[in-house]
Amino acid sequence: MSIFSDVAVALRKDALEALPKNILEWLEATKAQEDLADCSNRDDNDRGRIFILRDMKWDRGHEDVNALYVALEALDEESYLVLEACHEYPETDSMDKGGWVDNPFRLKKYLKAELAWAEV
Repeated sequence: MSIFSDVAVALRKDALEALPKNILEWLEATKAQEDLADCSNRDDNDRGRIFILRDMKWDRGHEDVNALYVALEALDEESYLVLEACHEYPETDSMDKGGWVDNPFRLKKYLKAELAWAEV
């Protein structure tokens, strides 16, 4: 069974410059076309960039996903943040990685529960 998730990859400028070109090309080709319709995918102060990936099979068995995580291992953890939104959260966050918590995109992960109904 495949699990598909939405994923955000925020990369500080130094991380963008250090990642292999083929990984950046894959992120660019895979990102959602709307790529944050309500805000820019680049920081105004040119501190970094965010990629929003929708409905991805996000696991280490996927060659491109694994290559990204391997490349991130060589970087300063404070220079990137990868967050996966999937139905297994908050029980698991094993694919979340990085520590760029003060990113200019205000990227964070939280849980929200909401009830809705229609009057009959």
